[in-house]
Amino acid sequence: MKKTLMVLAGLWGLFAVAAAQGQGTWSTAALSQARNTVAATSVGNYALFGGGVYDSGGDTSNRVDIFNGTTGQWSTAALSQGRGHLAATSVGNYALFGGGYYRSGLNNYYSDRVDIFNGSTGQWSTASLSQARNNLGATSVGSYAIFGGGNSGGSSDASSSYNTVDIFNGSTGQWSTASLSQARYELGATSVGNYAIFAGGYGKTGLTDTVDIFNGSTGQWSTATLSLARMDVAATSVGNYALFGGGYASSAYTDRVDIFNGSTGLWSTGKLSTSRDVWSATSVGNYALFGGGSGMAGSDTVDIFNAATGMWSTGNLSQGRWGVGATSVGNYALFAGGNASTGCSKTVDIFTIPEPATLSLLALGGAAVAARRRRKGGSE
Repeated sequence: MKKTLMVLAGLWGLFAVAAAQGQGTWSTAALSQARNTVAATSVGNYALFGGGVYDSGGDTSNRVDIFNGTTGQWSTAALSQGRGHLAATSVGNYALFGGGYYRSGLNNYYSDRVDIFNGSTGQWSTASLSQARNNLGATSVGSYAIFGGGNSGGSSDASSSYNTVDIFNGSTGQWSTASLSQARYELGATSVGNYAIFAGGYGKTGLTDTVDIFNGSTGQWSTATLSLARMDVAATSVGNYALFGGGYASSAYTDRVDIFNGSTGLWSTGKLSTSRDVWSATSVGNYALFGGGSGMAGSDTVDIFNAATGMWSTGNLSQGRWGVGATSVGNYALFAGGNASTGCSKTVDIFTIPEPATLSLLALGGAAVAARRRRKGGSE
């Protein structure tokens, strides 16, 4: 018994330290097809990685890789139209993949297509955005899935930027439209509390610090500003916080993180361990993770924010890359695909946090050891 309690105490201590430092465990898997600019979202038990660009010529994929967070198994499906630089989000039972560009011959065409996966039935259907575009942002709040901004050109074509917002009501299945306060693309989007937030991007006047905020309870829009104008912002939310990290600002990458507190409505700033853009973020448990990015060689850095402690730590992807798709399901945060120094990647890095039941059991074991030591006067 003494030996068992000592082992439990040791394990409990290790997990407590890991939790405090943001150190889950990392493992790897592989997509069925190497590609970058994969759109990622989760619904029910499923994490989905759809579309992307699979070669240097810009050819676009219709592949969807699906990870079952309950069984750990992978399967595949197909979008109705292959495309890259699309956006994805989920609401209710639905995972939606909207917009993007598709390749036909030597030409690029911009898409209004929305592929919709029903996580309850496993069936797919399609709908249309009000305007064909790529490089848009997507997030969900309440019953609404929202696709905002975008453009119908390359990454340097500000003249074709849009302020268009398409809103899907997951309860009624109906679509409506709205407008951002400023036309822009390559913006960051996430939601916290009642708020869906679209931040930064590149518009007709250049880099912007504009933040558009949709209140899902009232249906009203308001605006705010980032502390630094930039594009290619990675966004995710954890606890009461919406975080907008990194990006490209004034001819240089940045390490800036703007943090919105959904409870107080106040903004603050933080700092990443390295400056970078074109990268991805997701959250699992108390942790917000910002992984990869920057340039053709790609970064393997992962910055991890612990919302419970307010502390930052770092980790590493198994392969440096940019244009990664990131989402979370269950206890898993997944970073899939991207572009590495060797070309398109099929690598999936999986960050796993301990099961809450496991932590509770270990904590009870640690408490039992402490109680036994007190009873015996600390002699054990």
